[in-house]
This record gives sequence, C-alpha cells and structure tokens, in this order.
Amino acid sequence: MMMSRSWTSEQLEAINSETQNILVSAGAGSGKTAVLTERVTKLLSKKININELLVLTFTNAAAAEMKERIRKAIKGNPDLKEQLDLLDSAYITTFDSYALSLVKKYHYLLNVSSNVSIVNDAALKLEKYKIIESVLEEKYKERKDDFVALIGKFCLKDDNDLKDLLYELNEKFDLIIDKEEFLNNYTNNLDDSKIELIWNDYYQFIVDKLNQFKDLYYDIENSLETTEDETLFEDFANELENIINASDFDTIAKNINVNFGKFRKNKNISEVFLINKKKMAAIRDDIKKVIDCDNKKDILNALKNNFIYEREIIDIVREVNEKITSLKFNNEMFEFIDIAKMAIKVVRDNEYVRNDIKNSIKEIMLDEYQDTSDIQETLISYISNDNVYMVGDIKQSIYRFRNANPRIFSDKYDLYTKDSSKGKVINLMRNFRSRKEVLDDINLLFNVIMDKEFGGVDYSKGHEFAFGNLSYDSNVFETQSNHLEIYSYTHDKELNCSRDETEAFIIGQDIKSKIENKYMIYDKDKNIKREMEYGDITILIDRKGAFDVYQKVFEYLQIPVSSYKNSNLTFSDELLCFKNIYRLIIKYYNKEFDSEFKHS
Repeated sequence: MMMSRSWTSEQLEAINSETQNILVSAGAGSGKTAVLTERVTKLLSKKININELLVLTFTNAAAAEMKERIRKAIKGNPDLKEQLDLLDSAYITTFDSYALSLVKKYHYLLNVSSNVSIVNDAALKLEKYKIIESVLEEKYKERKDDFVALIGKFCLKDDNDLKDLLYELNEKFDLIIDKEEFLNNYTNNLDDSKIELIWNDYYQFIVDKLNQFKDLYYDIENSLETTEDETLFEDFANELENIINASDFDTIAKNINVNFGKFRKNKNISEVFLINKKKMAAIRDDIKKVIDCDNKKDILNALKNNFIYEREIIDIVREVNEKITSLKFNNEMFEFIDIAKMAIKVVRDNEYVRNDIKNSIKEIMLDEYQDTSDIQETLISYISNDNVYMVGDIKQSIYRFRNANPRIFSDKYDLYTKDSSKGKVINLMRNFRSRKEVLDDINLLFNVIMDKEFGGVDYSKGHEFAFGNLSYDSNVFETQSNHLEIYSYTHDKELNCSRDETEAFIIGQDIKSKIENKYMIYDKDKNIKREMEYGDITILIDRKGAFDVYQKVFEYLQIPVSSYKNSNLTFSDELLCFKNIYRLIIKYYNKEFDSEFKHS
C-alpha cells in the first residue's frame, strides 16, 4: 500500500467528492498535485479504469510528471496493479495532443488524412504574408474606390503597416471558433444601430472619466483644508463643476478643451495641489484623446466614414482567410489552433461521436484550469457530462499571451458559489510551503492589487493564503521578524560607487549582520531550528553585468560566494545546432573531410 499521509479536511473533500462538476481553487503550496493524484487512485479503487479518465494539462512536461506520479501511486497499491497495463494507453496528456488524437481518429469526417500533423509556425507565417501580398496585388489592379480610399488614408510610402495589420487581424480572428461565419456576418452589422452602440460606449467612457474627476475633487478638497490655497481651490472648484454638471457632449468637449489654462501656468501652488493637478490633467488628456471633433454630429459622421474602411479591411481578411484555409487543407499543413477547431467541429456536428466520447469518459480532470482558453473550454463543454474536475489558481495565470482566459475560472467560481446545483467549489488555500509571515505579506499585497476588475476575482473572498505548515510555529525563533523587509537608499555619487556596488554593500552587510547575530532559520530536512549559514542565502540578480561586482564586494566583506549564470542565447541548443550545421557546410565546401568520412 502507499505510505499514508495526513490530509486536511479540505484536501479530503477534494479527493473524495462524488463525481460532478468540481472547481478546486488551489493556491501555491497547497498540495494540489498530490490531491489530484490521490483522487485518481480513489477513482481506480472504485473500479474505474485509468483509460476511462481524461487528464489534461498544458505542457508535455507537466503531463509526463502527472503520468509518472500516477504510475508510482498505482505501483504502491497492489489492488490496482492491473491498471499498469492500461496506463500507457490512458489519456494523460496536453489539450493539443488530445485534440490531435480526435482529429486523427475521426479524420474521415473532416476531409483530412489520418496522419495529419502540425506545421512549423515560422514557415506558415511566410506563406501567409505571401497570400496577403497576392490579395493586395489583385486589389491594386482592380482599383475599386473603397480600396483606393483605404490606401490613401492609411498608407504613406508603402503598405507594410497594412500587411502587418491584415496578418494580425487574421491571427486574432483565428481565436473565434466559427471564423468564416464571423467574417461573413461582420459587415452586416455595420449600420446605424452599430453606430449608436459605439456612441453609447464612447459617451460612457467620458462619464466614467468625469466620475474620476469627482473623486479627485474631494481628494483635493480634503488635502487643502490646512493649506493657504483656498482662493485658488475655489476657482478650481468652480471650473470643475462646469465640467461635472455638463448635461451634453458638446459642453463637456468645450469645457475640457478651454478650462485649466490658468492652473497649468500657475507656479504658486502647494505640493499637494500640484500632485492632484497632475492627476487631473492626466484624466483630462485621456478624454481629449477621444475628443477630436467639435460635436456629436461630427463624431457620428466620422464613424460612418470609418465603416467604409472597416468593410474593406474585413473583405480583404475574408479573402486572405479563404486562401490560407485552402493552402492548409491542400497541403495538410495545420496549426494547433486549426486542430483544436477541427476537434470541436467533429464533436459538435456528429452526435454519435460526441456521445461515444461522453460514454467512454467517467471523469475529465483539468490541471492549471486558470490557463484554459475559450477554444479549449468549448471542446470540453461538448464532451463533458457534468463530470469535470477543474484544478487551478487564478493568481497563477501566466499564459494570457497564449490566449488563456482566466475569466473562465473566475466566472465558474462565482457561478458554483452562488448555485451549487451547477457545480461545487472547494478552496485549498492552506499553504504548506511558506512561513505565516510570508503568506501574510503576500495577502497584504494581493488584497490591494487584485480585485474583480484587474485580477478577475475578489481576492479577499476565498482566495487568500492560509497558513498550513504548523511545524514552522514551533520552530521559528520568537524574537525575530520574518516579514518582508524593504531596503531603500539614496545613491551618493560622491562616494564614487556604482549603484550595483552600493546595493552589493547593503546586501552584504545585512548578511554579515544576520550571521553575526545568529539569525535563526527552520531546517525542514532536519525539522529543527538552527543558526543561519552562508549556504542558506540566495541572491537573485537580473543583470548579468552585476555578477562580477557582487563577487568583488563579497570577497572584500569576506563573505563566501559562488555564482551561477543561466546560459544565454549564445549557448542555446538551437543556435549551437545552427552553428554546427554551418560549420559542416563550410568544411564540405573547403573539402576538409577525409575520404573515410565522406564515404561513410
């Protein structure tokens, strides 16, 4: 049997909850991988086979690690030994790999071959640009009025910026599952009703900015109660009221453009007022950026004119997309996103395929759920049967550049919290890795910077770290603080020291002070508290040039130090491979190979 371990009540709930839609919000250091592995073994003990589970994550390394953990857990339980034979055929893999397997299995429904594969992104990018150039070339020959107007408006010496725009738009539209349908219907919506919607959003933007003016108004009023700027503030307040109380757009635009003149030029104001005046000016500038017309009529006319360019651009993108799609299918050179959309198409349009997958999977387990994209979420929605087990932590969402949508996590968290019939939320916020002081400091910072608008969640409700490693409590030296410490200094140029040297001396002296004053740490390997040693300290430096400076300063302070530098691009595998190939070619042309090597 596996060696038993102690589980918290929340971990046990995450392990043993009956199959339904379950969202586990698992903070860093909460043991979520161990919980996920234990849940798998629990399901296997209920006579569910490992190849009846679908376990998906985001990288091959993570999938391999998960499979190895499950293999180890199965080997540790004699009752599950028959599952070892099924493990290698089980779907413990990445989203991309699973989507590809579906496309290969049901290739005949998609008009592609069974050995469909993924093409190199760089090679396909070149082909896309060639297609864009060919489409534009045809447009130049036709010389239709709308295209000529577009070129005249947005192109100067060449059309390179337009080509880049078309490429980027095509890539962005790829994120839409029914891209062709979207492009075909897009221009149908460019009418007066669309203009009205845009206008309403535009006007709401200005109203929101005016509300920020109001907030600053009260801040300034409070700040100036003890200053001698009362007369200046009164004038300021009167002009501000003209903007805040404006009932129509034209008055707002006029007041924004003509007010504040005297305050921009006035140099006899207090520091507090100056700071807030700058904030006010920044908000004013935000509004002025979108007010480039004198009245609403001019803006609405400008929107109608822009629709001409918008339609033309969409028509070009539609034509480019058709040619790129033909190129891909004719040569079977697909991207991962194409494969994912084909997988969605096959399960969406074929009920028997969808039902076959649903009936074959007892539970879908998704790791790092905060990094799920809309396309991945859509695929899961078609093959799930209220049996999705999602594990993630919205605080650790780092893949937005790869189209991850953390809102999927936060929206589902809110939905399940409000309506338990839709699914269950389990919070694993107890951290077993860090000291209480570290967690308190993290919570302090995250409560300030992470809210619904900017972080996707209300951090204070269910997302704060809780202290879990109680062994720290009994071993931490009571008289010292382990909270975050911030060292600040003023760089004195007269000392003839660089900033790196100054910082190295500050850090080095702090280290020596802690060693000399017997700073206590907890040794988790020995489960004891002991005095800190030099080998317990790590310094992270983001500038390679500072390594030598720290080395010299620490030697001067008699602090033993060793440095480790990450290899840069010069020593990367890819570049070394390229260099070797290049050298091989040069040697061949210089006839530097001996006869034995040439004939081998």
